[in-house]
Amino acid sequence: MAKKNPENEKKDEKEIAYAKEIADKVLYLFKSCRDQNGDRYTYSDVERLTGGKITQGWISKLVNGQATRPGLAPLQTLTDFFEVEPTYWFRPLSEAPYYINQKKNLDDVNKIAHRAIVLSPESRQIILEIIESFEKRGM
Repeated sequence: MAKKNPENEKKDEKEIAYAKEIADKVLYLFKSCRDQNGDRYTYSDVERLTGGKITQGWISKLVNGQATRPGLAPLQTLTDFFEVEPTYWFRPLSEAPYYINQKKNLDDVNKIAHRAIVLSPESRQIILEIIESFEKRGM
């Protein structure tokens, strides 16, 4: 029986960890991003709406951690489709909410800021306290 090479084992462990990280991020996109009706996208939706640039099978491989080296094309397709910054793939998953629907989120924040500017300092403080309450609850 051949000896296992420790270098290959380390490489395999890194590839498995990388595939799991990609899987978690792809899954997060599918759980977090919604279509115009507020429904989650299906793998079929993404395949159809990207013109087949990524297939249901590829998405399934990514989500199940079976793609240890997915390459640029599938990740670029998902980046474009879900309108996330390319750096999404290189950041911790804990930062994902900042990259999901980033344009819409910034639009919403700007709307809130423009409306809050005319409020009294006391009212703005109440709004800040409400936001802090949501943050504490993890919402």
